Amino acid sequence: MASKWTIQEDYIVCKYSYEHAWKSITVEQLNELMGRLENNGFVARSKIAVDKRVRDYQCLFRGMKSPYAPSQVISIYQTFMNRVNNPQLYQSIKSFVAETFSPSDEDNNSSISLDLFNEPDNSTNFVHTIEYSSTFPMVLQKFIDKKGFKKYKEIYDKISMKQDTFSSILRGKYPVVKRENVLRLCVGLKLTIDEAEELMESAGYLFSRSIMTDVVVKSFLLHQCYDTFAIDDELCENNAPVLFAAA
Repeated sequence: MASKWTIQEDYIVCKYSYEHAWKSITVEQLNELMGRLENNGFVARSKIAVDKRVRDYQCLFRGMKSPYAPSQVISIYQTFMNRVNNPQLYQSIKSFVAETFSPSDEDNNSSISLDLFNEPDNSTNFVHTIEYSSTFPMVLQKFIDKKGFKKYKEIYDKISMKQDTFSSILRGKYPVVKRENVLRLCVGLKLTIDEAEELMESAGYLFSRSIMTDVVVKSFLLHQCYDTFAIDDELCENNAPVLFAAA
């Protein structure tokens, strides 16, 4: 069974399909696309599978609806068109990431660790100052109510989080919530940057200039852009793990 298409892999095909949207690609062009995929580390797809993916995208670019197009293809197409139609927005997002990210940044104000919990390996910049179990779920629920969500499913489905994980977080069953899950919730709840900082801090974190995932998510929040596929694409382009789909 073929592996699931990744966000980055799908974007390569999507962009190539856009370049050749109005005519069927030739054998030479298909080989060129296979070369692009291979150069980016994707070598497992057959030409038949790639050609079918191209045709799915081409149908969308031509304004045709295909009942067989996978949901990820449709979402990535929509994200791609948002980029095409809003070039200044996405250039601004990229500029913020480039100007902000500092892998050697040692900002002590955002990296205070009180060692109150056995935190996971990825919990750098852990800054817990108050009891998590009574605080984070309350702040999370506050924002759920403030944003007018009627069903929790509207949140966890959008950010590809399992229902059990979301329920356990909301009930305070985890001594520490993973940093990535807090970032995902910030996006799913469509928080402003001030709201996101409040939610992050209630979980024991601060946004860090030295963590690419933090910088990318913060950039999208600052621009009030909550497109999960666009965020994953930007993470891929910066060699960072995706948040909302399998890498």
